[in-house]
Amino acid sequence: MSFIFKVFHNERLIVKKYRGSISILELQEILIKTMQLNEEFPNYNVLNDYRYSKFVFDNMELSIVLKGITLKELPSQTKVFIFENVDNNPIYDLYVHTYKFKNTHVFNSLLAASKFYNVHMNLYSKFLDSPSNTQ
Repeated sequence: MSFIFKVFHNERLIVKKYRGSISILELQEILIKTMQLNEEFPNYNVLNDYRYSKFVFDNMELSIVLKGITLKELPSQTKVFIFENVDNNPIYDLYVHTYKFKNTHVFNSLLAASKFYNVHMNLYSKFLDSPSNTQ
């Protein structure tokens, strides 16, 4: 799994890119980094690009990880997710169904997510389309 992020200060936006297979241990690392970014940039919006990634864990594993995370530890600002397939997605389910966040949105394209934030996608499309090991 590859996970990198870039902060766009002028737009008050954090763009995170995930690629490859994501195990439950990697998801735990992602959640920890998410909490750290939220502490550092509490008023920034977040765009999570999960295109070209696959979750390789089951609901039981996810429920075990979630037992150690409280609602207050998760970022409360608006979150946008981009998934190739929005059906049965554990990350979206986590925020919307488990934690009941009302400010979580899911899209299946970069263009739609960009329109939601009213930010031109050219700003971060190069970052998202670059090889995963670079910023």
